Amino acid sequence: MSPLTADVSKRRVRILLTLLIIAFVAGILLGDRGLMRLFAIHRDTERVEETILKLSEEKMSLEEQIKQLEKGGIHLERYAREQLGLIAEDEIVYEFRKNKRVEK
Repeated sequence: MSPLTADVSKRRVRILLTLLIIAFVAGILLGDRGLMRLFAIHRDTERVEETILKLSEEKMSLEEQIKQLEKGGIHLERYAREQLGLIAEDEIVYEFRKNKRVEK
């Protein structure tokens, strides 16, 4: 084999190896199980954990509200008045509406 043929052969091997390495790295970065997908999964996991935390806090608040309502009395009456708009039998409700001025 001549030195020229050996150089061409080595060059082809280097080019082939370079292309294989580029394809391998691209597969690692961009593939279905690549780093980009891993980062996306990590972001999704963080969002889900934040949602779980918010829902846990809301659940605790609702459980506390349930306890207060189960005790009855003033808490139950306040809830019925404020949230449900209920009144006692002997009460009269007055509603005041703001008048809108008409500019002439």
